[in-house]
Amino acid sequence: MTTRTQSSSSRDAETGFTGVSLERILGLPAVLRGVPEVLSGSEDLGRQVRWVHAGEIPNIATMLKGGELLLTTGLGIGSTGAAQRRFIADLTEHRVAALALELGTQFTEAPRPLIEEARVRGLALIVFHHQIPFIEITEEVHSEILAGQVDLLRRADEVHRRFFALALDGAGASEVIDALSGMLDAPVYLERAGRGLIFHSARRMEEADALAAWESYSRGLGAGRPEAIERSVPVGGDNRWGRVIAIAGDSGFDDHDRVAIEQAVGVIALALLRDREEEAVLSRERGNFFIGLTEGDLEEEDAARRAASLGLRGASRLVPVVVGRSSERGLRADEALSWSLAWQDAQQSMKERSFRFLAGTREEGELIIIVGLDRDGDRSGVLDRVAEQVREACSRRFGSAEEVVICAGAASETWVGLATTLRRTLETSAAAAHLSARPWHDVSRPDLDRTLWALRDDPGLNRFAQTLLEPLIEHDRKGRGELVETLATYCRLAGRKAETARSLSIERQSLYHRLHRIEEILGLDLSDGETLFGLHLALRVGGYLSHGHESNL
Repeated sequence: MTTRTQSSSSRDAETGFTGVSLERILGLPAVLRGVPEVLSGSEDLGRQVRWVHAGEIPNIATMLKGGELLLTTGLGIGSTGAAQRRFIADLTEHRVAALALELGTQFTEAPRPLIEEARVRGLALIVFHHQIPFIEITEEVHSEILAGQVDLLRRADEVHRRFFALALDGAGASEVIDALSGMLDAPVYLERAGRGLIFHSARRMEEADALAAWESYSRGLGAGRPEAIERSVPVGGDNRWGRVIAIAGDSGFDDHDRVAIEQAVGVIALALLRDREEEAVLSRERGNFFIGLTEGDLEEEDAARRAASLGLRGASRLVPVVVGRSSERGLRADEALSWSLAWQDAQQSMKERSFRFLAGTREEGELIIIVGLDRDGDRSGVLDRVAEQVREACSRRFGSAEEVVICAGAASETWVGLATTLRRTLETSAAAAHLSARPWHDVSRPDLDRTLWALRDDPGLNRFAQTLLEPLIEHDRKGRGELVETLATYCRLAGRKAETARSLSIERQSLYHRLHRIEEILGLDLSDGETLFGLHLALRVGGYLSHGHESNL
């Protein structure tokens, strides 16, 4: 004889039952009036009951579809041990959730063979010590089931509306997976058949833990695999394209979670039909890897293995490049898509020119590129060409590359070392957006403008600049407003008077007059090197010597 010890949670997951738990049913007033006692399955009262049925014939199991609570007085159970065991076997074969036997009509106590077989086969067996009309139990349980189904439909409609709104806003598959992970409070993974993991979202887990959970599940490692829900993603009608996997935490998944996953899969499939969407998803996944790296979630070996799986291996040195926009204004959905396509164009150009690199995007919209170099590779030369490809791609999309800001960090020989330089490059990118335009900013070298930007809120430095320049600024406010510009040009050209006059398009004698007037107003000698340095610094702090700065004074 074959025994079935499959847990109810597994049965429920396979059949997709929705209902109420046995534990909930045992607490209903109508059931309590029967004085229930659980003789088998007390450890698994979370199993779901889809419907309640009453019957008294030996072959009642053939009339059931699975998930029912069967109520009986015992007339159809049989009088022999063999018949009673067969009765339980038939119920479990038809996936009945539980059997409730009312004592007093046919049996004064539950037959021993019935109890033993129920325990062997994992069927919940309940006896009622007091007689009660079965219709009262049926009505009460069915009311609970229907109320739960109405709530499930309401929640399903809410989820549908949310995902539909994302689709209308042009959200990509990665944004939908992010939203689904947030709803489930669990990690969600998108796999591509033949390519493995191409994106994941696990907002409340460390990067290393999320990847370990996926690897453990996909390889079937460990004695007990975590509860998970898998659904095929039918892209263009191809059910073999890939799958979405959600891995549950300690609390498992409920019917609302399953509904959310079903709703999300359709939107993900639609998003993946869009041009280049798969590459956009991969780009976000690589961005996740970079952020996990900067947050210290990955050890050297794990980082190298993950980078290799994403497409970069064998580089002796690694250089981080961060590409952003100079504008702090938020992007509309259509603008975000255009920038995403520009980033993809740049990557395609780099591939065609055989650059060794790994590129990904962050939620903030920045493009992060990790450039792989040989040990004796020309860092500056390679970065010049990378910046050229990025700027050309943006020019093709927008007609100009003026908004693009590119920062490159120092080369590192390890992934852990890269984490430090990448963090510094990301921090510098925000400052570089406010500095004078350059093909790319070299974060590995000291830079006065970046330093002053980092100190822009320092009260002592601002007070120094304000005290030094305020008389001149006030003079320009009341007059023609030309002396601050004259001093800024003079400092920028290191005190070279002939070049200053040409730059300002004035006669040299006019320049001499202006410089003399500046000395009178400030009470300073411009021929003194220390004085000129102080004025140069004050003008930098005030934003008068950096392109795109507004005065802080």
